[in-house]
Parts: sequence; C-alpha cells; structure tokens
Amino acid sequence: MATIDGARALGLNHEIGSIEFGKQADISFIELEQMHLTPRPDIVSAIVYAATTGNVKTVLIDCR
Repeated sequence: MATIDGARALGLNHEIGSIEFGKQADISFIELEQMHLTPRPDIVSAIVYAATTGNVKTVLIDCR
C-alpha cells in the first residue's frame, strides 16, 4: 500500500508504485540466511534492525 498509494498521491501510479512490466523499479536482494538475522518472527523488523550492508547482494535501480 505504501508504494502504490504514494505513487497515486504523486500522480505517477502509471510509471511507479508496483512491480509490473514497463514500470520503473528499484529492487534490492537481501541475503537473510545469516545468524544475526535469526530468529526472525517479523521479516521487516529483522531487515530494519539487524541487517547490515553485507546482507545486500544485488541492487537494481530504474529497471524496466
């Protein structure tokens, strides 16, 4: 909701806000199989509070 509703608020929902063919996207791939990320009952909290730069494996910017 945050991404698509934010895009709608900006009037850009036809270009951004969801992962669809032809839309711009920034995507990060994060390796979660590390000891400092366990246990992880809440995946978002684990990423925000425990993930480090070493967990980021790939970042794609302005992909279409």
